[in-house]
Amino acid sequence: QIREAYDTWVEENKIPESWSYRVVSIRDSDPEAGRVASRRIRRMLTDKGVSFEEVKERAESEQQIFGSTTLTVSDELANTPTDLSDAYKEALEELKPGEFSEPISQVSRKDSTTVYRIFYLAAVQEEAAPSLRDVETKIKNMLYSKAMEKEGLKYTSYLRNHFTVSDEPFKQLPKSFEPFALNPK
Repeated sequence: QIREAYDTWVEENKIPESWSYRVVSIRDSDPEAGRVASRRIRRMLTDKGVSFEEVKERAESEQQIFGSTTLTVSDELANTPTDLSDAYKEALEELKPGEFSEPISQVSRKDSTTVYRIFYLAAVQEEAAPSLRDVETKIKNMLYSKAMEKEGLKYTSYLRNHFTVSDEPFKQLPKSFEPFALNPK
């Protein structure tokens, strides 16, 4: 019976799939310069194995190469696919863990400029269920509670029948009936 309850509980309480990822955003007032910078940054990340922090430092220090390009690198984020925007989900679905996307051109909602984003999929945690050992006590308590409720209702019904207790007299009282009323002086 515990196993059946566990199977039912697992169907209702699965740990959803989760994606861990980072996003590199490249902005430039000149869209063409932003595109060129985004390709250069992707090459640095993929071909040269440069870390996210180092890429950001290089972009800030090499102004003659990157010009007015600004670069932001997110912390590692973790979300379920249903929590992601369609654009992020589409970009991440194409990747395997450890891969970078090609620069993706998007329009900024803030100022309607072109933003290039490079996505990095760090890890995918598949949909899973906790082990029976982890939730066994919780399931046993749930089963005990259901059994107690069922038996309690049976017992109450038996007592009402055996001692001929009925709710009928109470149903005849007016809704505004108050058995006691305090009169402040």
